[in-house]
Amino acid sequence: MLFFLNKHTLESRDVRMLFYHKVLFTDFGKVSGYVRPGVTAGKAAGMEVVAVPSIPKSHLYTEADEVINSLLDLQPELWGLPPFEDWMEGALPIEPWHIGGPVVKGFGRGSKVLGIPTANLSTKGYSALLSEHPSGVYFGWAGLSSQGLYKMVMSIGWNPYFNNTEKTIEPWLLHEFDGDFYGEELRLVIVGYIRPEANFSSLESLIAKIHEDRRIAERALDIPMYSQYRDDPYLKVPPIIDTDNLSTNLQSIMHLNYSWEAAMQTHVSVSVDVERQDFCSPGMASNDI
Repeated sequence: MLFFLNKHTLESRDVRMLFYHKVLFTDFGKVSGYVRPGVTAGKAAGMEVVAVPSIPKSHLYTEADEVINSLLDLQPELWGLPPFEDWMEGALPIEPWHIGGPVVKGFGRGSKVLGIPTANLSTKGYSALLSEHPSGVYFGWAGLSSQGLYKMVMSIGWNPYFNNTEKTIEPWLLHEFDGDFYGEELRLVIVGYIRPEANFSSLESLIAKIHEDRRIAERALDIPMYSQYRDDPYLKVPPIIDTDNLSTNLQSIMHLNYSWEAAMQTHVSVSVDVERQDFCSPGMASNDI
């Protein structure tokens, strides 16, 4: 997808309206009677071009004035247009979406290398969902089966600093936990976007940026437009039933119930016998009552 911006018409109301309504041109344009790649065509027409590549790192977009990861990263103020008004405190509200599953082991970098323990989710079964959402840093709410509800900030992508070969989902639950919770059910409601995925020149700069993401997420999640989603029913994780010990537990419960009933019967029998003895007259046996 391409945006074509003509410097000479930036003040036109029509151009502004087209821009705000995300009217896009295709990857190819027709110039001087023959088809040329859209970026080249736009530049030849004296326009500034912002590209959102459908094919990452494609050579077709090298001449663009800017190449962005997704429409979430579009900044019209860079091109002489008014900025979008929905950014607040460094965060952009998005249509909420949900993802969940058991916590799995990651690459082991979160706690050991970065000092940032993440609760990784498997991407298995979520390829279609993840293709709808560009790589980047998001935030929202997390429900953990045995722990409760927490704020979270999350990275989705390829982690270019570490040259990952697979796309990962790495939520960071913003709470200090005493131990890990591998295998526990984790559910996420993603409500906002912070920034695109990026590479960094050093590990220290990466860590600093992640902590900045945390501060943005924590502040944003106190704003009503985001805090309301902490009550999302999806976050109510049902308790996990230990099916391996279910039979043993049921037998224990039945045994306790039987023992309690037996004790009650004994107590009632003794009480009745005592009361009957109280009503016996001298020389009368209790069974004569």
